[in-house]
Amino acid sequence: MSTHDYDLQLNDNDAERKWGGTVRPMPKAVIPGGQLASVATSAPVAELQRDLRAVGIALDKSANGKLEMDTELALREFQIYASMNHVAKEDPASTATEYADKLTQVATGKHKYPGPISGVYNAATRAAMDHWLANHWRCPVVLDVWDMKKKPPTRVGRNVWRRDDDSVKNHVVRALDLSGGFGAQGQTELWDVGTSTKYDGRRGPVVTFEQAAAQAEVLPESLVGQTWAAMAAETRSKFKVVRAVAEVECQAFFDLLNGYDDGVVSLGIFHWIVGLGTNQRKDGKVTRQPDGAGELARIFHRIAKENGADYEAEFVRFGADVRPTAKAVPRFKLQAEAGDFPEPNDSDEGFNLQRQHVEYLRSWHWFYRFVMLSRNWVALRQVQWKEALERIEEVRGLLVPEEQLDPGKGSARFTLGQVFTSELGIGYLLRWHVNRPANVAKGKQIGSKIADIINRAKSKDPGLAWASAPGIWGDKEELALLGALEGQVADWAAEAEAKKKEKDEAKEKGSYKPGTTAASVVDTSLRKIKTFPNVESHWTMDRTLVGPLSTKRNSYLFAAPAPPAPAPTPSAPAPSPSTP
Repeated sequence: MSTHDYDLQLNDNDAERKWGGTVRPMPKAVIPGGQLASVATSAPVAELQRDLRAVGIALDKSANGKLEMDTELALREFQIYASMNHVAKEDPASTATEYADKLTQVATGKHKYPGPISGVYNAATRAAMDHWLANHWRCPVVLDVWDMKKKPPTRVGRNVWRRDDDSVKNHVVRALDLSGGFGAQGQTELWDVGTSTKYDGRRGPVVTFEQAAAQAEVLPESLVGQTWAAMAAETRSKFKVVRAVAEVECQAFFDLLNGYDDGVVSLGIFHWIVGLGTNQRKDGKVTRQPDGAGELARIFHRIAKENGADYEAEFVRFGADVRPTAKAVPRFKLQAEAGDFPEPNDSDEGFNLQRQHVEYLRSWHWFYRFVMLSRNWVALRQVQWKEALERIEEVRGLLVPEEQLDPGKGSARFTLGQVFTSELGIGYLLRWHVNRPANVAKGKQIGSKIADIINRAKSKDPGLAWASAPGIWGDKEELALLGALEGQVADWAAEAEAKKKEKDEAKEKGSYKPGTTAASVVDTSLRKIKTFPNVESHWTMDRTLVGPLSTKRNSYLFAAPAPPAPAPTPSAPAPSPSTP
């Protein structure tokens, strides 16, 4: 229970008597003899840390009286859950042996927290905490760890919060959710959240096939909003290409996320990420690239622009936002005490603070939110379809330099979408661009690796109609291009394997020097694009009905061709024809 009226905040410290951002003077007490002596009367930060754990929020493991970042984030979690319509209530008389089994749902009513998700222990948060403690209210979401290989499944870890919790290793996190925030949960139902893996020495959450929800499969209905039968021919063609890439990138489930690598959280059919910022040097100056920026922030920002009310209701309620100020870029930000979402400042302190806030997004409760949004939020699916189609057109619209593909007149320029026109060709290019965009595009032109493939096709089959404009080409030219791409990828893969072997041998001999690794190589997962639709027991898509990606020329259907580049402006007007 609160025994003070301090608005506790980051960097408060009981030992320093710093509370509410201010160092407080020692109170005086009379001792025998009439002298005054200083006495310490309370430890409000340590009290807060104990109270947070008492209501089931165990993100902060310390009780050291220092309000460091873990305590601030734990306090944010309390404010998030106290803002909900329903929370959990623990029955102190229950004879159940498991904590989660002692909980039932209770409406917050007039005791719902009305303030910002700020991590500041303001008056409204103290009042909410006092009510929770007095009435045995608890965090309504409990994430326990289960050994799913045992019959019946056995609980082996309880109330996990931190992404590096070792109890999750080889086991599965499952959610009891009494909040109703993601829909009603059956009385005996638990929702699978994910497991964890170790990457670069760090443990983090991940969803595998075994935890994926059936309703999250990338199907015509879930991605496009139409049945296969209702789709126009061009929509079917586009869906096949996107689904083929999704089978590689997210294994064809919207909710196959991960939160273990430098992408912080990777989400969706192309695994858009929350980026970690970097310091970039240019002209002798250091420019900080912001933490929390990246493709995923852009995806969420698009939802905010297209459907602001839905975005507020589904996402901002957790105290996060991606909407930028006028001169900033979309990035994940956390709410402040004033109720706004300030852009992080560029100081060392501001940069480090933002890094910790972004890392918080892959704690288990935030990861759970991303998983459930991926399963349930229609707007998040719809925007991925739009983004996928726009990305295809971006790739198809890349310019092919005149010297690369010239019909002999020196005046026409073509786009990549006029060179590769089969469903398989577009599938290859899209997957490659998702995995290694710099290989495919250099600004608005094709990258050098794509140029290598075109050259390879022309050299291997010189008798084909390469001297004609791409609009004249037929199936033979398309197959030659596809064969060149497949052959080039195989060569690069072999080169990479040889380099790896060389590196391993050098390490064994002690002669390895850092920096002597292989160059960037195309992901060999392109092979799975060729074998689409692939086989996996978790998939329900009718493979026979959908069929493979066609290799035929012009089989990728679209509403309109990729626009050709404008012809270069001549340096001087052409001479008029002479009159006979």
